[in-house]
Amino acid sequence: MLRHGRGLDGACSCPFGSEGNFCKHLVAVGLRLLADDRTAKKPALDIHAHLSRMSQAELVELVWRRAQTDADLYQELRLAAAVGGDVPDSVDLSRLVESFDVEWLERHEVRDFADAADEVLTALGDLAARDPMLGQQPLQRAVELLSRAISRTDDEIGYVDSVAERAVELYLDACRAAPPDQIEFARWLLGFRLAGPDYQPQALAAAYDLLDDVGWTAFREGMDQNDPRSWQVRSLREELLTAADDIDGLVRLWSGELTGSTSYARIAKLLQAHGRVDEAMMWFESGIADGHGTGWAGAQLVDPLADLYANAGRLEDRLTILERYFHDEPAERTYQRLREAAEAVHRWPAVRREALARLQDLAGIDAHGAADTWARILLAEGEDDQAWRVIAKHTCREATVVAVADRRAVSHPSDAIDAYEPLIAMQIMLTNNDAYRQAAEYLVKVKPLFQRAHREFAAYVGDLREQHRRKRNFLAELGRRGL
Repeated sequence: MLRHGRGLDGACSCPFGSEGNFCKHLVAVGLRLLADDRTAKKPALDIHAHLSRMSQAELVELVWRRAQTDADLYQELRLAAAVGGDVPDSVDLSRLVESFDVEWLERHEVRDFADAADEVLTALGDLAARDPMLGQQPLQRAVELLSRAISRTDDEIGYVDSVAERAVELYLDACRAAPPDQIEFARWLLGFRLAGPDYQPQALAAAYDLLDDVGWTAFREGMDQNDPRSWQVRSLREELLTAADDIDGLVRLWSGELTGSTSYARIAKLLQAHGRVDEAMMWFESGIADGHGTGWAGAQLVDPLADLYANAGRLEDRLTILERYFHDEPAERTYQRLREAAEAVHRWPAVRREALARLQDLAGIDAHGAADTWARILLAEGEDDQAWRVIAKHTCREATVVAVADRRAVSHPSDAIDAYEPLIAMQIMLTNNDAYRQAAEYLVKVKPLFQRAHREFAAYVGDLREQHRRKRNFLAELGRRGL
């Protein structure tokens, strides 16, 4: 549809045009009109004047006939008729709202569904603006159905989320304009929060502001009648306590279910965020004392407690808990934290010996990937020869072997070649193109090492070609690199 008034404007149903852009189809229409001499010479009809001469009955008939073949126009007229009279058509309004009740919406259906719902909401909003009490019931039902529809759609963009949020806002506006019965509203809100869909619009959080003392009493009494152990009740209590900034209430609620390091850490971090550092420290300590300060999850308790000890000047206590944690969770990160704590009290040499001895003991039984950690720590500290002895004796990750071999290659190219050869053989045996590329890259890397070590690189590659002559993709990778 191309329009020319004060300027040139138009609309098109193509994807680009639907976003409000002046698309190529509108350009084509304009060019066609400019090229058509007959169109240019033909005097414009004054359609507006013609319509003004028609009787009301003729206009009604004209619009009605058009609505029989135009679904959008029919829907617009239906909405206007349902809410526009002195007494809205409650039956038709109910049908329109119940159309939001869907089993599932495919991706291609979501946009049309959301657009249709938005039109109905506009009509309901107009009704609520005229008579808030009449608008509340259908808007409340719209909130229920659209919230449920969110989890029944393949909606990546969030069209349904948006109309559900709008439904909540219109409903709450109607309730502000004409406050509903507090007990009924409280019961509906509680039932929706506890038994409603898993995903609920964020705008619904403003509904609590509509409750007065009577409403809150009914809300809390209803909540007390439910099983306090259910996750819905616990989640709702947590939501209300958070909204009220009731820190002690949250601590009491969360302390009733201490199942691991995360639950202790949550309480401690809440208290810490509100400046209650001593209490936070106590909760971190309790979690560790109850056996939750080990493993990767234990870092949630150990790391922040170590920082609190440092801030409080309790440096020996910080070192103690980090020594215990490294003993249970030896890793590069925990080693570095241990080093910082030990250096702060001038005890690093002795602590380092104990930490490396721990890694050596664990490497001997092939536990915790300790040999790999041991080698990387030694490499980071410049102990290249010791790192080489570790990878020569123990199983380490490929990346660690490469890192140590590269450092070894500076002074001992032949040793580095010996480390790379098993890696090359392993990549070839994986028999996939990525592995072949990796093997070829390793070969390019060791080629200069062969020359420095006075070893025959051409003979080595020739043996690989002969041994794997049926692996055409591997041979092609060698060819691409001139090997």
